[in-house]
Amino acid sequence: MKRTLLLSLVVVLILSACKKKNEEVIISLQGKWTAESDVYKEYNNSTLTSTYTYTYEKTTFDFQSNNNLLIKDEYGTETLPYTIQNGTTVTFAGDTYEIKNLTAKSVVLYYREEYAPGEYMEYFINLKK
Repeated sequence: MKRTLLLSLVVVLILSACKKKNEEVIISLQGKWTAESDVYKEYNNSTLTSTYTYTYEKTTFDFQSNNNLLIKDEYGTETLPYTIQNGTTVTFAGDTYEIKNLTAKSVVLYYREEYAPGEYMEYFINLKK
């Protein structure tokens, strides 16, 4: 009896450790995201001089499969074309953002603009599903 129970337990453990090949999940920027916040940082002489954080309410970014981005907020809906390059950057509204920390539930879009050596700004858009 003990031997049968032990053998059953070993079989269950082995089967649960096996991965199924068809369970691969593809994570994509496409889809509807809820904007949580923007963070804007200014640097002077490569030193952070100021940080501004804006928290969104009821704003969504919908990256549609037809390469249109619908941004909905309390002021209405704006439709912009977008392109994704190599799965690492997205361009819309004339700016190119790095796609950072993309998971099934969140992503950060990062933009940096250099004004002069050591003078620049960083902009982060935090989105959640």
